[in-house]
Amino acid sequence: MENISSTVAPKSDLQNVDYSIQTSPASVENTSSQILSTGSESASYNFGSDAVQVAPNLTITDTEGDLDAARVIIDDFKSGDVLSLGGQQNGSVTIGGITYTLDYDETTGVLRIDGTASEANYQEALRAVTFSTTSEDTSSRDIQFSLGDNLASPENGHFYEFVSDDGITWTDAKTAAESQTYFGLTGYLATITSETEQNFIDDKVQGNGWIGGSDDTGQGTNGEGDWRWVTGPEAGTQFWSGSGLTGSSVNGAYENWKQVIDPNNPSNDGTVEPNNNNGNENYAHIIGDTAAGEIGTWNDLNNTETLQGFKPQGYIVEYGGLEGENTPQITGSVEVNITGGPVQSGESDWEVIAVDDFDDDNNDDIVWRNKESGELGIWRMDGTTVVKKQTIATIDPDTGWVPVDVGDIDGDNKADFVWRNSLTGENGIWTMESSDTIKDQFDIEAVADSNWEIVAVGDVGNDGRDDLIWRNSDNGQNGIWEMDGEEILTQSTLLAVDDTDWEIVDAEDFGGDGRDDLLWRNSDNGQNAIWEMDGLVVINYLNIDPVTDTNYEIVGTGDFGGDGKADIVWRNSDNGQNAIWEQDGGVSTSQSFVDELTLSDWDIVGVGDFDGSGESELLWRTQSDFNPSNNAIWGIDIDAGEGDKVTSNDFIDKVFEGTIDNSSQLL
Repeated sequence: MENISSTVAPKSDLQNVDYSIQTSPASVENTSSQILSTGSESASYNFGSDAVQVAPNLTITDTEGDLDAARVIIDDFKSGDVLSLGGQQNGSVTIGGITYTLDYDETTGVLRIDGTASEANYQEALRAVTFSTTSEDTSSRDIQFSLGDNLASPENGHFYEFVSDDGITWTDAKTAAESQTYFGLTGYLATITSETEQNFIDDKVQGNGWIGGSDDTGQGTNGEGDWRWVTGPEAGTQFWSGSGLTGSSVNGAYENWKQVIDPNNPSNDGTVEPNNNNGNENYAHIIGDTAAGEIGTWNDLNNTETLQGFKPQGYIVEYGGLEGENTPQITGSVEVNITGGPVQSGESDWEVIAVDDFDDDNNDDIVWRNKESGELGIWRMDGTTVVKKQTIATIDPDTGWVPVDVGDIDGDNKADFVWRNSLTGENGIWTMESSDTIKDQFDIEAVADSNWEIVAVGDVGNDGRDDLIWRNSDNGQNGIWEMDGEEILTQSTLLAVDDTDWEIVDAEDFGGDGRDDLLWRNSDNGQNAIWEMDGLVVINYLNIDPVTDTNYEIVGTGDFGGDGKADIVWRNSDNGQNAIWEQDGGVSTSQSFVDELTLSDWDIVGVGDFDGSGESELLWRTQSDFNPSNNAIWGIDIDAGEGDKVTSNDFIDKVFEGTIDNSSQLL
């Protein structure tokens, strides 16, 4: 089209924005002992989207037998985080013909998966584990996969389990522990050398349990008071010397003996462990029964203790760290980066820029943009309920890119974004799959003259695809680009309107013939007009009633009567009056006031059919200091009498908890 066409620009930053899930090769080095590999070290979750697979390329090899359990843990758990398998968190689920039992702890972020199956079956199941969140904390999450029902200590990579065996002796427990294996690792009675290790083991204690400490000469010690670890990689290492109040750790070694001082007789060391009660307590255990003392502290017992409360109830087995063992890699982690985030209406930089249906569900949605950050978001609506809040992109405003309008450019009944770069003259289209998914991003022909503006989007040809309406703010020229997705079918000029006080306000179907028409208003003298369109041709130039009070502005168009014909919405920014003109082409069949809203800080920021009723509603927003960032929807009965047309007035999203004004009709 003359004076608009220009050379097509190179691919722009707008097109190259990528919001797909990103994964990269795992950083864990493969070794002969690597049994589990996540296949990737990172994944991305787009806030508000469907749950995403955490490790779709996870592999399990060389388990040398069936598995009976696995665990998935969110290390940086936030309330609202969810791990699922087969869309479930609890109960039974069948994956690949195998039924597993699930138990997800929503307070800790641990998903327990139990059931006997082959390594191939567990590989399939763990690949299917998904993550989602409703938490507004968008920091990354580290998600750990672990085979078996034991989790590795983050400090040393060792595994621990409590084995129940009521009344077992220490010597039998030592033998039993050393006969057990876990993924090729040989067990031993636990040796506890740090507070971190102690805390990790405490969560597994289910009763009084033997550990690998002793001062028995038969275990290679020098006798009473010479407490040493006699199992595992620390075998022979002294950690305590002496008894009761006179004892002390050796070379700062970690210890956790029970110490209860009698305030009436502080020199009595009978309750300070180890105390070698009755002269034969030579073996260490962790207290797991409150009758014996504080859970997790240590006590010395004889080999065959039977005293109620102190009687051994099992033993703690540790796996890992033995010389010559090649520790198997049965754990792996994936960092999930959370993109986007909940669109927050409580920030003054957020503006409603459009209303349209992005999901083909007949409910219009609300498009938000942060004018400072360039973040772009959509609220998916169902009446006055915000079903989903989704940030879909962030385009820095300093790049010049601005979403100028939305409309169904590719004819799939879902609104798309139209972009223009005010600095370079480039133009782009984002076609949308839904309110939270970008389908494609295209550059279209550039228009270098920044006086040309895309002022409206509408289907002037009744072909099911919206077209781009242009106006030159300097010379008054006008034009239309007939669109088919990314393809410009035709570029056509329209009659020029030299007086630039005339502005194209919107493109809507005022006549009910399926073709959108152009609505004009003169901001200086208050005149109004409609150009009736038939494709790229104006078939009627229609003057409609003037509104000379320029405090009245056309703030939107919509079908309030459900007759398939667009109506015109007015608001007076000075006195708060609101009105709707019912249209039949260029004729106003009814002009009536809607309830006043005298608070000047409230604005009509959108018109849409949010509940799928076939009739439009009004979307309001305020940015006052008294009522920051409130949003509301008015339902309208156009046939009711003046003052009674507002049938519902509901706040949406977060609202100020207090009275605005009874006359506002928003409460």
